[in-house]
Amino acid sequence: MISRSVTDDLATAPNANVAFCKALLVEFSRAGADHLCICPGSRSAPLAIASRLVPALQPWVHLDERSAAFFALGLAKASGKAVVIFCTSGTAAANFYPAVIEAWYGRVPLIILTADRPAELREWGGGQTIQQTHLFGHHTRWFAETPLPEANNLILRTARGLGARAASIAQGKIKGPVHLNLPFRDPLTPQINDEEVEELQKLSLSVDRGRAEGFIYTRSYPQSDKVPEQVITELCQLVKEQPRGVLLCGEQNSRSDFYEEIGRFSKIAAWPVIADPVSGLRFGSHTRGMGLISTGDLLFRNSTFSKRMVADCIVHIGATLTGKAARLWALEHGQSRHLIVDAEQRWNDPDHLASDLLSYDPAQLFRQLNETLESNSFVRRDTVWFDLWMQVEQIARETLDQEFEHNRSLVEPAVGASLVDHLPDKCDLFLSSSMPIRDIDSFAPPSLKSVRVLSNRGTNGIDGVISSALGVAGENSFRKNGRRTVLFIGDLAFLHDIGGLLAASRNKLDLTIIVINNDGGGIFSFLPVSQYSKEAGFDTFFTTPHGLSLQSAAEMYGLEYQKIESLSLVGPSLRTALNNPGTKVIELCVDRNESVAFQKKLISRVGENIEDFGKIGVFRK
Repeated sequence: MISRSVTDDLATAPNANVAFCKALLVEFSRAGADHLCICPGSRSAPLAIASRLVPALQPWVHLDERSAAFFALGLAKASGKAVVIFCTSGTAAANFYPAVIEAWYGRVPLIILTADRPAELREWGGGQTIQQTHLFGHHTRWFAETPLPEANNLILRTARGLGARAASIAQGKIKGPVHLNLPFRDPLTPQINDEEVEELQKLSLSVDRGRAEGFIYTRSYPQSDKVPEQVITELCQLVKEQPRGVLLCGEQNSRSDFYEEIGRFSKIAAWPVIADPVSGLRFGSHTRGMGLISTGDLLFRNSTFSKRMVADCIVHIGATLTGKAARLWALEHGQSRHLIVDAEQRWNDPDHLASDLLSYDPAQLFRQLNETLESNSFVRRDTVWFDLWMQVEQIARETLDQEFEHNRSLVEPAVGASLVDHLPDKCDLFLSSSMPIRDIDSFAPPSLKSVRVLSNRGTNGIDGVISSALGVAGENSFRKNGRRTVLFIGDLAFLHDIGGLLAASRNKLDLTIIVINNDGGGIFSFLPVSQYSKEAGFDTFFTTPHGLSLQSAAEMYGLEYQKIESLSLVGPSLRTALNNPGTKVIELCVDRNESVAFQKKLISRVGENIEDFGKIGVFRK
């Protein structure tokens, strides 16, 4: 046994390298790992130093990496738990490979940590430097390269999240090896860095010491078709104890019963539902009576509201939301219990806030939860939290209605706000990334219409949007289901996939394309770079105005075309297009600067009215 000193938190670390490594190793231990196999080396020194601060991990020191890896394999086979092993950079890491291959085919849980040079030293002739990313090829269940250690909340939250995730995958339903590559800059010793030590003293409690009562930073529950009763019992207790809960719902492979169960839960628990347009919750009969918040992105932009509305618990279902404001709000209140529900075990947690990952079908989980709560006759008697959300949602909606009534110009927010009203029931609305999905997210009110919203939000790109929408139209044509298909897209995304229009004419598909032409990338006007027009070459390199009319593109592919310059004509033109077969292009020419100014005004007016509401003490501290 090696004698080791013990510390309780990261704030006592001498520098960021050691703090990062300690956070990682602590999370492995909390996930159930008992053993740590150590191979000596210089670049891996921060890991070795940190291992002395994690007494729960039994150290086993080996001179040879190949033998060490097979020794770790034996430990893991015997214990059934993940075993951690690390080494220095270069060919030392390559010597792990035979044991990694055996672990892959033998389904043995190993966590392999390879220390590495930082990026600026790779491929420049430095000693003990090889290409270590994906070093073990497809023989790992998961690979990640960690960020360079820094003494701040985000990077150290990342360390804890990586530890929890790596252990969860290695010990998951299909066990196997996981590889993390860790680049380190000097100092590699326990040298005290006064500046970093000062920053380590300022860490938030959840980052400094991890979760309360020694829980792993992110608990991952084993996947199963039916949610275990123990999990339902824990969730019931959570709902009873946490009246200030919020559901954040992003894109996921949902079914109609999911919509009904979320609405049912919202009523039982008195928790509001902040729903992304692609969540499936914003439009349909299930919206009736649900605690639906459609203006969340606008509400969270108000600093008073964002600071005061502190949730006890946030449950995030599916993909990350389109609007960034909700993410910033959750980050501001990172001490809240933060659960992710995703049947496919996707770690949709870019800010590393999740305390729990529940890998269950959301419809099944909430059905069981609702049934248990109802069987226990649970009723939320104090609905102040829920009522407050509903009141501010109403204020925001009324504010938007008033502003749209006063300004009848053809501007992007107005198109987003009114588009769903012009659609028929049983309609598929495909949204392009950039501004179209954001305009729907911020301004479109809920509707009882059966409108299914689709979008390429896996990577949020603007490539291939026309072709994807035509694919949806093709499926509806093949099924002969009577569903109409509408694409809402910006001019740059339209031009990006202009060749996709050939499929429309060749296959005689029914698609109505609404194109917002603001002569370039309008979204950049809302980003910080817009404040540096001259220094950044804003128009040349970002908005990239093209000066093109889209009529020629439509005519080249034999498609019907109409140009609109009035908001009042959008509805009639759309209805006419939908009542006739074929693919049609409706170009809406808008002034980008006018749209930007109006959107900023809407955000400001909603914020002002929320502030006025707050002055009566409703959400004042």
